[in-house]
Amino acid sequence: MRYLLLGATGDLARKKILPALARLATADTELEVVASSRRPWGDAEYGAFVRPALVAAGVAEPDAFLARVRYAPADHTEPASLKALAREVAPQSLIHLSIQPSAYAPIIEALGETGALGHEGVKLLIEKPFGRDEASARALDALITRYLPEERLYRIDHYLGKESVRALEGALAGEALTGVSVTLAETLDAQGRGAFYDETGVIRDVVQNHALEVLAASLAEGAGPEARLAALEKLSLAGPLETGVRLGQYQGYRETPGVAPDSKTPTAVELALSYASAAGPIPVTIYAGKALAEARQELVAETPPGPRAFSLAGDHAYDRLIREAAEGDRTHFPSLAEVLAAWQLLDPVLAPPTPSLAIYEPGSDF
Repeated sequence: MRYLLLGATGDLARKKILPALARLATADTELEVVASSRRPWGDAEYGAFVRPALVAAGVAEPDAFLARVRYAPADHTEPASLKALAREVAPQSLIHLSIQPSAYAPIIEALGETGALGHEGVKLLIEKPFGRDEASARALDALITRYLPEERLYRIDHYLGKESVRALEGALAGEALTGVSVTLAETLDAQGRGAFYDETGVIRDVVQNHALEVLAASLAEGAGPEARLAALEKLSLAGPLETGVRLGQYQGYRETPGVAPDSKTPTAVELALSYASAAGPIPVTIYAGKALAEARQELVAETPPGPRAFSLAGDHAYDRLIREAAEGDRTHFPSLAEVLAAWQLLDPVLAPPTPSLAIYEPGSDF
């Protein structure tokens, strides 16, 4: 199998995807990795760039893995370069888009027009966020399915690969809940990902996908896309935006390279939702953001005996998800219906005029 990784010099590729591929390669002697990005490097330069990240991730024999990685530079904005990249697509390939979301459509169209996506053995893995809102998600899906069918499209939410999240599947169904909260708080700031983050923001980065998928998986009656969708459809905004949504941006964010000097992108959010259970509405809170006081990833279920906290911290989820995609197991990949349900819930929060933006000090509680 050939794994074609676009965006191969990005943080996600270096810190998560490539270490996962290295671990998979120990058991899969047929795995071949083709890494692509704009940098005009050769194999040796690329290997030197990613090797420290492999070592930091605990990869036992990084050089043995790198011997199976070939670097194919490509400017994803140049049609001629993309045609050359399309020739790297083998009849049995996983193509992973780990790039700016705004580049998904032109790259997919360019690859599709060459016929590279037409092979039955080609699958497309695409990172969140899938679209910027419901309308763009529908448009992106319509574009993709011009060239390959839904069953060969895998929308990745790596939280659904985590063992800690899978252990929560259906865990709250039927519970006498008085409240549920999900916290995805980071002490890190946007760091070197300013351009990506300013295009995305906290709601598109972790709420529309990670936070809502965790809620859906834990409240669902069963596992899989249909069960999660049924739970998502029971969530609604709790009251008017003025009282149910708080948005923040940490002081100094606008000085980050790649960030607009007048950026209105939120880096933190507190969102009040309601879940329509059979016993009545249950208040739900999502708290997420960057440069906050404490790093915390957890779900807390409020019950009459008292709160129960579930850690969402994690294992190497990409190993599992890549293997499942290769095997055709779609259980832990969001369906289009799930993605649209999440956007339908959050589009009112993202639509102008958005709630006012509070400025908070890095390292503080928003």
